[in-house]
Amino acid sequence: MNDLMLDIETLSTCNNAVITQIGCIYFDRYSGEKKEEILINIDIQSCLDDGLIVDKGTLLFWYEHIPTFLDNTVTLLDALKKLSEFIKKDSIVWSHATFDIPIICNSYKIKKVEVPFHYKNTRDIRTLIDISEIKLTKEDFSSNKKHDALEDCKLQIKYCVKAFNKIKND
Repeated sequence: MNDLMLDIETLSTCNNAVITQIGCIYFDRYSGEKKEEILINIDIQSCLDDGLIVDKGTLLFWYEHIPTFLDNTVTLLDALKKLSEFIKKDSIVWSHATFDIPIICNSYKIKKVEVPFHYKNTRDIRTLIDISEIKLTKEDFSSNKKHDALEDCKLQIKYCVKAFNKIKND
């Protein structure tokens, strides 16, 4: 399986956001079968030390939710190294490409570590949903109340599989 769902949790919506959590799952795009997965919690202070930022709106969001990223943290550098070890060379990386990918790539740049995937191998969930013309409902989003990167990956896989199958069968 080459398809990899990637999701992050952050403390800002800017490209230089503090990343608090990274989740990834390899999956089959038609069956939804999930394979290897990884969840990495990142020490906030290590991100701040590297000049990454926090914004008020995102802090207010987290004030109303229970964060799952505060325990068992590693430094940003260690997190990026773990992610690099996890990602296979020819992975197709699915995410919200205008959010997750720029933030992850910026963090790799700041830490002077090579991004573990080729830019040509990134794919956007929103574009897939649009092209498939599936209609997402509240139920498609209701299973994840935790705002946890790995749980978000599982949810995103669910509706991407729906989209892949609709495209395949049309």
